Amino acid sequence: MQENIDGFGDLRPEEFADWLSAGDEQAFRAACHLIHIRLKGELRRLYENCDGASAAVGSFDDSLDGFLLWLHGGHAAGKKPFAAVGTLRDRTRFFSWIKACYKRYLLAAISELRRAAQTQAAAAADASSSVTGQEARIEAVVTAIAYALQTSDADSRLLLLRWLLSVLDPRRSLGNEAVARALDVSHVAYRVKTHRIKTALQACVASLMRGRRRPSLDEAHLMLRDQLSDGFGPLLYDVLYERYEEALAQHPARERLLALDRQNRRLHESDAPQGAEALLELLCGRKNPPLY
Repeated sequence: MQENIDGFGDLRPEEFADWLSAGDEQAFRAACHLIHIRLKGELRRLYENCDGASAAVGSFDDSLDGFLLWLHGGHAAGKKPFAAVGTLRDRTRFFSWIKACYKRYLLAAISELRRAAQTQAAAAADASSSVTGQEARIEAVVTAIAYALQTSDADSRLLLLRWLLSVLDPRRSLGNEAVARALDVSHVAYRVKTHRIKTALQACVASLMRGRRRPSLDEAHLMLRDQLSDGFGPLLYDVLYERYEEALAQHPARERLLALDRQNRRLHESDAPQGAEALLELLCGRKNPPLY
């Protein structure tokens, strides 16, 4: 900036104030001379005595360039400190006003840097908490599913798996009336029993989320819980569908349900299940589960 700071060496403080209050190109040249030459030593002492200045505004020379922009309105507030020059009652104190502005500029930059650091720390803490919370929700859900499958009778196990699959991928789910007919039960009876199964599963998840003792799982269902946890996401549908096929193996309605499933899966064979998050929301209480 040396080319911009010649010709103002003999000006008195009040004359500098007159120049700068004009707000034109000559005013900017006068400010360059004042800050980079006339007051540079005094501004350097303020810089060196201000803890955190180097981290906030860079080197001393960088701070002078930033200060010039700040004075002319290049800061976040959009104000122009030079506009206040005209309100100075004693323009002989203009140099003191400039030094006070420079200190305010440094302190504002340091405060902004600290706020940014606090925001980043809070965001990191939130992200960590979010990850931890998500892991806890998944753990509760897969444990509750494994326990429900372990303790349910054959019909309830089948209905539970059908409901889980319908949540994970509504596009592949079968109509309730069609399933009720295949199971040779009324539509109402099917809905009521499915609702009871879902409610019991939700209660188990809620208990685990409150930190209650985990239910006892046998070896097979411990392995299932680990499979569900590892595959939570797009693979969850396939893991549960394998269990559904196993549950159908000895069921009287096996052929009727498999025929319905094969027909429905052909219609949606290119679709990828994306409902793991929906399952979390339903079972962890973020949404009220609908009646099927």
